[in-house]
Amino acid sequence: MVTDYRIITKIRHSTAYIDHLSPHNKEVAIGSYTEALRIVFICQIVLAGLTLLSVAGITEENLPDRVKPDPADEEEDV
Repeated sequence: MVTDYRIITKIRHSTAYIDHLSPHNKEVAIGSYTEALRIVFICQIVLAGLTLLSVAGITEENLPDRVKPDPADEEEDV
């Protein structure tokens, strides 16, 4: 009989091993993956929201050494 640690190691190595598990172990493994994906998804939503809030107050400022283009120069190029 395969120990729990070896089952976990084999599943972490390849998720295809889940197909070879007993129905009970298969249900536990799929439930673990489902819960892990749910947690990762929620964390990503929170991080995306925090990122959006952190950039919401940023305003674009002109740099002091930036030269505005002269409209007369643009007419000469045409």
